[in-house]
Amino acid sequence: MEKDGDKLYLSDNCYIDLEQEMVVKNTLPTSLSRIQFRILRYLAQHMGHPVSSEDLIRYTWGPASLVSKDELYVYINRIRDRIEDDRRNPRYLLSVRGMGYLLHARDE
Repeated sequence: MEKDGDKLYLSDNCYIDLEQEMVVKNTLPTSLSRIQFRILRYLAQHMGHPVSSEDLIRYTWGPASLVSKDELYVYINRIRDRIEDDRRNPRYLLSVRGMGYLLHARDE
């Protein structure tokens, strides 16, 4: 992961702007919902390490949340729509079978 101030670069053409709470891809800024950005921020804080669905739900919605893994999956796909070239074949926001999700940056 390459970091430039408050920008985390996933690839040459896509970065997360942590201060502005947006993703910029192909020079076009796209905003995320508050929930989507909380998920993305938590994954970015754990860049390169799998994060369990349960931890994402607790962080995003709180410890007493009744949000299901299926609902989280919907949000993950919406984030993939913003950062991936093809959300069906993700390169940056990956599912880790039996664990949760992993955000990783471009190959160095």
